[in-house]
Amino acid sequence: MQINKNALKLSILYLGILASISFIFSLAFYNVSLREVERGLIRNPERRQNIYINNQAELLDRQIRQELVDELRDRLIIRLVVVNIILLSIGGVLSYVFALQTLRPIEDSKRKLERFTADAAHDLRTPLSAIKIENEVFLDTPNVKLADAKEQIKSNLEEVNKLINLAQSLLVLSSSKEIVQVSKVNLTEVLRSIVKTANPIAKSKSIKIVQDISELGEITGDRRLLERGILAIVDNSIKYSSKGSEITVVGRMDNDKKVIEITDRGIGIAPKDIEHIFDRLYRADNSRKSENVGGHGLGLSIAKEIIESHLGEISVASKKNKGSTFKIVF
Repeated sequence: MQINKNALKLSILYLGILASISFIFSLAFYNVSLREVERGLIRNPERRQNIYINNQAELLDRQIRQELVDELRDRLIIRLVVVNIILLSIGGVLSYVFALQTLRPIEDSKRKLERFTADAAHDLRTPLSAIKIENEVFLDTPNVKLADAKEQIKSNLEEVNKLINLAQSLLVLSSSKEIVQVSKVNLTEVLRSIVKTANPIAKSKSIKIVQDISELGEITGDRRLLERGILAIVDNSIKYSSKGSEITVVGRMDNDKKVIEITDRGIGIAPKDIEHIFDRLYRADNSRKSENVGGHGLGLSIAKEIIESHLGEISVASKKNKGSTFKIVF
């Protein structure tokens, strides 16, 4: 078993606090116990063994009391030392366990931040590198025609638009927890509007969107954000679905819960990617290799942030090469 150095340092801190409390308590207990013993010996004549021999009676009585106090003091010290050793031994183990539990979310956040930074750098570097290389090649080309210059500017603008979209998506992630325009939102209308918006995108890939939407009622939130979040899931399903396949959008009531399910018959998500699919800028290996899939891996992160800001929950079930089902519950 590998020792976590950070957890060890934190557990030493915990143990130091426990040792300080234990020492203060033991010292107080020791002093109080000794005072009570001495008072008891003074008040109880029988504990003095009734030794009174002329003028030496008081002296012998003091000696006996002192011997009893010394004996009790030694026993008390030994017992307190043993108790503290046991307490600190158990406390040391528990401190390490608690330190591991305390550091786990911090270390998870650190790993996510490192991954986020690396992926953000990758997604920023790619369009910037493309602009740089294309412009360098263009400048080295002699006798440039006006049509070629316009084509080059058009290509540069495409890459700039990618950077703008990335920046806008990051801004949405940072502000989605703050619902801007709060009102009563009809979820049925939201879903039908999303399907209407997504249909042209789906048809361009010969994908059919089938809707089965019941009356879901209303929730309190920002309709614009809700449409953007749920549309991001539908758009993700379209991106990873094969040509000619089908996507199903279902809206139903489950007791008092409003349930939305978006199912595709696409490439699916590998088990190792499931737990990271909502991480910012995360994209599965197969999507990174695909040239036909756009985006920056922010769509599902945006969807999750928006749905949770509306007190909803989102989950996914998927099988490789079989498709995925995203489930939203309000």
